[in-house]
Amino acid sequence: MDLDAEICEPGLTKEWDDLAQDYKELETLNREYLAKLEEIGELQAKCVKGLSHQKYRMGIISKMLKQLNTRETREELQKSMTRREQQLYEIEQTLPKPNGTYLQIILGNVNVSILNKSDKFKYKDEYEKFKLVLSVIGFVLSVVNLFTNIRTLELSFMFLLVWYYCTLTIRESILKVNGSRIKGWWRFHHFLSTVVSAVLLVWPNTGPWYVFRNQFMWFNVYISVVQYLQFRYQRGVLYRLKALGERDNMDITIEGFHSWMWRGLSFLLPFLFVGYLFQLYNAYTLYKLAYHPEATWHVSVLSAMFLVLFLGNTTTTIMVIPQKLVKERIKDHLLASKSDCRKERTIHNKDSISDKTQEHKEMPVRINWPLFTATVCPNIGGWVGGYITKRNMSWYETLKKSQIIPPNWVFGPVWTTIYCTMGYSSYLVWRDGGGLQEAAVPLSVYGLNLALNWSWSPLFFGSRNIKWALYECVALLGSTAALGIAFYHVNHVAGYLIIPYFVWTSLATTFNYVLYRDNKQLPAAEKTEEKKN
Repeated sequence: MDLDAEICEPGLTKEWDDLAQDYKELETLNREYLAKLEEIGELQAKCVKGLSHQKYRMGIISKMLKQLNTRETREELQKSMTRREQQLYEIEQTLPKPNGTYLQIILGNVNVSILNKSDKFKYKDEYEKFKLVLSVIGFVLSVVNLFTNIRTLELSFMFLLVWYYCTLTIRESILKVNGSRIKGWWRFHHFLSTVVSAVLLVWPNTGPWYVFRNQFMWFNVYISVVQYLQFRYQRGVLYRLKALGERDNMDITIEGFHSWMWRGLSFLLPFLFVGYLFQLYNAYTLYKLAYHPEATWHVSVLSAMFLVLFLGNTTTTIMVIPQKLVKERIKDHLLASKSDCRKERTIHNKDSISDKTQEHKEMPVRINWPLFTATVCPNIGGWVGGYITKRNMSWYETLKKSQIIPPNWVFGPVWTTIYCTMGYSSYLVWRDGGGLQEAAVPLSVYGLNLALNWSWSPLFFGSRNIKWALYECVALLGSTAALGIAFYHVNHVAGYLIIPYFVWTSLATTFNYVLYRDNKQLPAAEKTEEKKN
């Protein structure tokens, strides 16, 4: 043992000396790092000061521009100032920024500015994944709560909503500090949603809650599906627009509809407005429940907040439409100006230019008739089915219905939305598949699916045969899956648009089965009554 110690001792001493030398190098490197940090801090302070000075001077120049009489000089300076504002904005994103009041209250003086671009993108991606995962979990819990009546699961879901929206507000505030351009209403929307979730969590287990419970769970099922669609399609459009330099790298997927979404995402508008109408219906239902003998303050407060959500979401989304029209007019004006300049240089004929401009102004708006026809076509069967349903509603009201069956008003808006998206999908397949001949197979599957879809109302309501309507639903579900696959091979977006249709058809099949299970003896009873008469 002593011999081994004597043999190892020189080696260990050498190892320690080498390690000591490495430590000296590390210590020198650390001192250099700290010096650089101090230098960076000083440079940051100088940049912030210079940035403030630039903004101050530009404000003075902007006021002086209003008094300038020379139009050409004024316009040239305004263009230069616009470019400079963009340059200053880009510089500002590389510098630390104050947290803002909300983060100051939550986190104190901790600086949340992320100066490294790759770290910014990582944080943004984590935010996107967080929203997606929680939307899926919310969907699953909502469905489970629809089929069960366990108070612990209800409270767990409400607590999840409080935590989700509270975390969302903090993460969005951090993203805002780091350059994400999140509109004011959508941030406030999440703050208000946090309060709504908190009130739902403390709502006592009384009669009004059980009246509203299933409606709220259906609302969350629908919202989860819409949020998934928004996330799925917004990411693709944002990626394309960022590659073209038309959007900032820190822009995120968000609720609602925004001006940049017109390119490829306008089909989401019907889904969004159905969700907003659902919020209005929640407000109306809660308003009526406020007069219930067991109603507490939670009911009236929630009614008011759902109404605010409906008004804010609807108004903000509708305001995007005139913004889009203004942008299109400006774009057309610029293109017309460029075209006129080229003609003036080549033809030098003012009368000709005036005639062309007048002709351009009077050009009628073109309607995309194939798209219009494809969108309206599925609704025709829906309207016929609606007529048959309306004539047999008195029979339907006599059926035994489980709590999972949604209220009657849900079916009209949902099927109208689905029919429109089906029609739009078929248009995409027709357009990208090469017309009726080239895309014969997927469009034939679509025709078969429509026939099955339209047949359900005559079977269920017209013939009052719940059993055969169930068989038809199963066939419709299978054809819907085949339709999604067939459309996906031609156009990916068309295939994805069939997903909500497949989900709703699955739910409709479940509803049909529950009605059949609970009303098996109804046809026999009807025949007996007819014989007596």
